[in-house]
Amino acid sequence: MFKYFFNGQQTSTKNKNYDSRFLVIIFVLLLLIGFLVILSCAPDYKYLFSAAKNDPSYLRFAKHIFQHSFFIFIGIAAFSLTGFIIDYKKYQKFFNINTPVFLYITTAVLLAMPFLFAAHKGAHRWINLKVFSFQPSELAKIALIIVLADFLSRKQKYINELKYQIVPAIYFAVFALILVFQKDFGTFVLLALTYISMFFIAGIDYKKIFTAFAGLISASAVLIMLFPYRLKRILDFINSVFDMSAASYNIKLSLVAFGSGGLFGKGPGNSEMKLEHLPERHTDFIFPIIGEEYGFIGTIIVIFLFVMLMNTGLSISKNCQDNFGKYLAFGITVTMTLQVLINMAMTTNLIPAKGLPLPFISYGGSSMLISCLMLGILFNISRNK
Repeated sequence: MFKYFFNGQQTSTKNKNYDSRFLVIIFVLLLLIGFLVILSCAPDYKYLFSAAKNDPSYLRFAKHIFQHSFFIFIGIAAFSLTGFIIDYKKYQKFFNINTPVFLYITTAVLLAMPFLFAAHKGAHRWINLKVFSFQPSELAKIALIIVLADFLSRKQKYINELKYQIVPAIYFAVFALILVFQKDFGTFVLLALTYISMFFIAGIDYKKIFTAFAGLISASAVLIMLFPYRLKRILDFINSVFDMSAASYNIKLSLVAFGSGGLFGKGPGNSEMKLEHLPERHTDFIFPIIGEEYGFIGTIIVIFLFVMLMNTGLSISKNCQDNFGKYLAFGITVTMTLQVLINMAMTTNLIPAKGLPLPFISYGGSSMLISCLMLGILFNISRNK
């Protein structure tokens, strides 16, 4: 399977152009859906721009809408920069030379955050840039993918030798420990799964994959037991399997939103859960709002777009002309796909609740910027002849 994936028959330039164009179409559609849903998350979006409305909830969501418009603007700029201007091969040269320096700087910034910036919801993850708050750990996603793509492209034939696994393991461990220190369990799991997936597709021995999964499960169990609120989420999830009344408040309202949407939904702006009922309805729990306002059909359309994004990303990875591009495209695709799966599974009570935004749709400057950067790199790989 791996030999076919990485050495399969190359497609024509015409098919590559289709991948590029299809990627842009999906990108634009997801941004448009995100804007429309953020707009409809306001208590009554029809009155958002009315000077007569001075209610704090209206003003707060009016601010969110203007900021989300700005996030889309910087996202498109980031996509254009990495998609059209910066050749993806330059990332390999940069990280190959500067990886230790980048690692030291990133580690220093993340470790200094608790002392330099105020906590938000009990965690020190954000840097307040006035216009928006940036989450430096988002950079860990693309940084780890590039480092692993560079390593695997150069050392794939030695992938099962222990001495060649130490360096990437150290890089991952540093990022993982920092994320644990910042109580960002969701991103930790996402990066761990990305790390394992990239080594898996490179053809590493199955026994080592099972060992890595066992290590991830063990580490996750320890991290859950150390923090009571995480343990409560797990227990609530387990109890909800047998008794839905035991589910957490967010999950209950999330399922109510999906169920009340029916087949075609209540229509844009007609959600009831957005009326100060469902917490984080414009960020982590935006998918239930889509289900309530656009129904089962709306959720299927969103899922279809993400499936097409995954399929296009894998096609770009398979048909890239060099191994670095193959692994880079695969890493980006699997990271986005995993984040989408975790968000959707969490909001539908298939896994315990954990905050991860829905790429390109949820409100959030850091997520939008990094997601667009990664998609731009994927687009650049597809354009490369």
